[in-house]
Amino acid sequence: MYYAPVIIPTLCRFDHFKECMESLARNTWAKDTEIYIGLDYPSKEAHREGYDKICKYLEETKFPFKEVNIFKRERNFGVYKNVEDLAAAVRKKHDRYIFTEDDNVFADRFIEYVDTMLEQTKDRDDIYGVCGYSYPIDHSAYESGNANDNENDNEKSGYSYMVRTAFPAWGYGGFFHKRDKLMSEYTHEFLINGIRKGVNHKLIKSLGKIYGGWFVNRACGKEITYDDIDVQLYQTLTGKMSIMPHKTLVKNMGWDGSGVNCQTGSYDFSSQELYVGEISDRILPQDDNREKEIWKFISGLNSLDTITDLKIKIKYILIKLGIKR
Repeated sequence: MYYAPVIIPTLCRFDHFKECMESLARNTWAKDTEIYIGLDYPSKEAHREGYDKICKYLEETKFPFKEVNIFKRERNFGVYKNVEDLAAAVRKKHDRYIFTEDDNVFADRFIEYVDTMLEQTKDRDDIYGVCGYSYPIDHSAYESGNANDNENDNEKSGYSYMVRTAFPAWGYGGFFHKRDKLMSEYTHEFLINGIRKGVNHKLIKSLGKIYGGWFVNRACGKEITYDDIDVQLYQTLTGKMSIMPHKTLVKNMGWDGSGVNCQTGSYDFSSQELYVGEISDRILPQDDNREKEIWKFISGLNSLDTITDLKIKIKYILIKLGIKR
């Protein structure tokens, strides 16, 4: 088995970081796993206390991992540069990685799951990555005819499925050559051509205004960010997919206003129950109806006001007409 290293950027969220590290330390394959931590330098005094606590915690704690590599920045790198510098260090030794922000808490088999699924799908060009998080939707409508009658309920809960339009980046694994391909192909022109040619238009439209809005705004945006939304759009337009567990192996603790990306929301993601059973090697195929159910849940957490919706529609028309580039 190939054990992918875990990349963790952090700065000052001591409580979240400590909980994240402790959950990884409890993982069944922790002793075979290398950890790469990018500890950014505070950009303002408000970050100093948490930063100092993390420094002390890393200095005093003995972790069960194969190796812990700490990149302590001497100046503030910012989120993007901190992550990219870590990735550059990891790829010198490894062809794959597991990435997490510092506010995720993991089930004991998270690392085992991601490593296993990466190895199982390493030669498949249609699979982009392996997510550890799974949305709290009802999967029962998609299980009939797929589950083995000899399996008990706990074994059925350990399967995975392929998803094309969702990529929750709350603890995921991937290969550097696939990441490089995304970063070279995913451009504004790529997005605009996708809209003009109507690539997967029927599916995209069925996912709702939120997904369509993200698509249009990304196409018209000034910068490419390559975050989870961008991976979703890339997969949708190229027909690639990711693997996601039936029951979540991650819960996100960052919806408390402390994060850069996640702030607060109507659903408490920190309350999701982590799956603790055995991992199955069974992967169910991609299902448009399941993906619609995922986006029904996501759309329920977001909303577009009338003005924003109108602006998106105007941008979409201008792109289709070839006026907006």
